[in-house]
Amino acid sequence: MMEKRKLIAVFAVIVIVIAAAAAAVALKSDSDKKTGGLYALDAQIISVDMGGITATPKMVTSIEELYEKAYGDYVRTGFTIDDVKADSEFWNKYCNYDSVITINQDGSRTVTIETQSGEREITIDGVADSMLSMGTIYMTTVYYYLCQKYGEEPYSSGAFNNSGLKEEFQRVVAGGTSLAYVESQTELREYFDTGKYLDAGQNTIGNYDMETLGRDVKSLADAGRNVILVGSGKSVSDSSYDAIRKVVLTQGGLEAVFVTATSIKDAFANIECLGYLLGYGEYSEELIEDLQVRLYTVYYSIQQHTESHKVYWETYAGSSIRATGMSANVMEFMGWDTSLLNNSEIDTETLLKEKPDIIIFYTNDTRSMDAKMRA
Repeated sequence: MMEKRKLIAVFAVIVIVIAAAAAAVALKSDSDKKTGGLYALDAQIISVDMGGITATPKMVTSIEELYEKAYGDYVRTGFTIDDVKADSEFWNKYCNYDSVITINQDGSRTVTIETQSGEREITIDGVADSMLSMGTIYMTTVYYYLCQKYGEEPYSSGAFNNSGLKEEFQRVVAGGTSLAYVESQTELREYFDTGKYLDAGQNTIGNYDMETLGRDVKSLADAGRNVILVGSGKSVSDSSYDAIRKVVLTQGGLEAVFVTATSIKDAFANIECLGYLLGYGEYSEELIEDLQVRLYTVYYSIQQHTESHKVYWETYAGSSIRATGMSANVMEFMGWDTSLLNNSEIDTETLLKEKPDIIIFYTNDTRSMDAKMRA
């Protein structure tokens, strides 16, 4: 009996010690919690890949990550494309896109492109097998097509170590956007071979030196490649486009294709377009339907949540992003209050007063967390 009492006493002491230790840890955790600056909001901090909030397949991955960080697990999974299409409100708003490419009977492709003045149509003979990509959007989309083709999960070790995938990526994504910019905006830098890639040293179509462009197109054409120039033409005047297109055509290129997306629905149209331009049309439907099912999984779960959220999304320069284009459409999809996204600097006092409960920073923002949080 005495031994039993001793064991009980020892056990009680152990319980007290453990409880005391837990309390000490909790107290330490509370005391370590930062409260200055924007920390006082106790908001959810989310980091997003700048290259992921664009008209690429990675857009859906970014939306999934936003949901998971804000809400946790999905309410329901296991949807099919038929389930997605059956929800007509969702389907018509986010998925039922108008194709911007037509495959003609003679094998040519007619593409609706966009410049500053609006839309126009161009026709391309045959299929391209390489591109000069001014913008990371197009190379990211090609990467997802190749992962689909080779049966690899994007950004996985399997995809990175797949020599066939990597070689084809380097062949198709032949040049354009500076690799320094690619590295800062995407996770694709290690897929490139600097000895083969035709680096334009720029990241926008307007800054692509015409002499460099002509040399790059000619280099690929002389090697027997069917090359296209791809970029966003929303801010390019008709005269500038005509000048760029002339360089591409006279140096042996197939065409200059300027496609622009400002919504989730547009993104699907652009993904399809690039697939058919570069010979990946057979993978287009499967890739896009998978993205649509995943997007619907997020959408369905969001509809089951009743709480509201106000978001503040800051650039690395310290000002809020502008709620336009893809970022605005993604935020609208999430159902969050975007009144603080006005493309201006917002002082700390105002943010503390407005009380956003979600704060977003870009992953390529090199500032310390304390600097971002103004502590």
